[in-house]
Amino acid sequence: MSVIRNIIFDIGNVLVSFQPRHYYKHVLKEACETVCDAVFASSCWGDYDNGLCTLEEVKQQLLERHPDLRQEIALVIDDWFHLMKPIPAMWELREECRERGYGIYIISNLSRDSYEYLQREYHLFDALDGRVLSFEERFGKPDARMFTRLCERCSLLPSECLFLDDHLPNIEAAERLGMHTVHVSDPEAAAKEARERLC
Repeated sequence: MSVIRNIIFDIGNVLVSFQPRHYYKHVLKEACETVCDAVFASSCWGDYDNGLCTLEEVKQQLLERHPDLRQEIALVIDDWFHLMKPIPAMWELREECRERGYGIYIISNLSRDSYEYLQREYHLFDALDGRVLSFEERFGKPDARMFTRLCERCSLLPSECLFLDDHLPNIEAAERLGMHTVHVSDPEAAAKEARERLC
């Protein structure tokens, strides 16, 4: 059995929170689910993460598609960066793994704006050994190229990598390439499982 030498983190709901329904429920009230779906499940939001359009272009497209939700959509688009807060259990795991000598990597579907915000506010990308981000690649997970590019660029063996992600299709994509995985639904439980896998 291969020894795990590298830890690969997703960002949303792994290293930082991303729970728009929880964040906006007191502001949007009964419209919360409809508005969050309209924004974050839209095709243009995927294009935004993949570096194919700007946030302003996303906003204009969504306002045109949902004229009955203009005020709510504008509120979400103008404020959404504040959804992202560090998840302590995962930051502790990452630091512990770094101190123990594991390679530390990130694979994430992430817009350029988010990258700049997270680096400015939390220095999220300091001391990484490598990364693959969707806005730089122009495509995102679960596309297998997200995983193979990291392995090729950083000379990693998939069998020596442990990948943590909250989205099951991304976990399955990593497993098909031979990576070890932890599906993150509860960060503290996932951090505990990761530590057990590294012993």
